[in-house]
Amino acid sequence: MKIQIHEKDKDFEGNCPFHKTCLEGLATNNAIVKRLGLESESQLPELEDEDSVWQMIAFYLAQACANISLLTSVQKIVIGGGVMQRKVIMNLLHQEFIMQMNGYVQHPLLTEKVEEYIVASGLENNSTLAALLL
Repeated sequence: MKIQIHEKDKDFEGNCPFHKTCLEGLATNNAIVKRLGLESESQLPELEDEDSVWQMIAFYLAQACANISLLTSVQKIVIGGGVMQRKVIMNLLHQEFIMQMNGYVQHPLLTEKVEEYIVASGLENNSTLAALLL
């Protein structure tokens, strides 16, 4: 999924070998490692929760969730994978999603109950992005 680049990430070329700055190229653990010039993913736990990279990742994931929500009217979005192992991401993602939706759709799941709408998969490090059409 092609998404808008965060203003503080304009110099990052992305990590996807096919599209560079798609969601995969911007919001994965491998992208974080490349962006920060780290040696490997094993260094990610050393980053503080306050590091600005987590806000950037939330920005990208929120765009994906907003795009999915506006395109398909799903009842739930489930996100997993390595980057979701960082506990601070989900709270940042919920906040960013509400900001990006900007009141465009008035529904409790998209405003005050967003933590029930966008959830972690519980599959630990396995990649997941699923929109449930129930």
